[in-house]
Amino acid sequence: MTLQTADGKPLETLQAAALHEARERAEAILGAARGRADRILADARLEADAVRERIRDGAEQRAQADERRRVSEAQAQAHARVLAAQRSVLMSATAAARRAAGELVGDPRYDALLTRLARDATQRLAAHGSVQLVAAPQGGLIALTQSRRLDYSLDACVERCLETMTSELEALWR
Repeated sequence: MTLQTADGKPLETLQAAALHEARERAEAILGAARGRADRILADARLEADAVRERIRDGAEQRAQADERRRVSEAQAQAHARVLAAQRSVLMSATAAARRAAGELVGDPRYDALLTRLARDATQRLAAHGSVQLVAAPQGGLIALTQSRRLDYSLDACVERCLETMTSELEALWR
């Protein structure tokens, strides 16, 4: 015996139709879920690509900044070395000039140098009164009046000479 529905249709046909309709709805829901999952996955891949790109860009920018910093530090170190070398040359020149000036005291031409220095000091200071000449401890002399003083010590002469030579020494470094 076959069961029938109230309107006389076989129950199996109704069950088959309901099952078919349920399968179609399930497939539609599953298809929609797969489509949504595919979109979510595609969006996630796009976002991951964008994040990787931002990370890569940030890394490149940091690398470039690090390179600029290293170059700047290297330039500063090179400049410091150049300045140290220049300072060393100047100090060597100063020491050599002072040694040479100290050796003048024993030179036979030293008395002629003192005479020239005394004459120059007297001419410069004569308008300010009587000029007194005093021997400087390391060589050379100091010229004094009541209101003026001229330092013609060998150390002072060396300093003035080096000051005039500074531009010449700097020209060597250009």
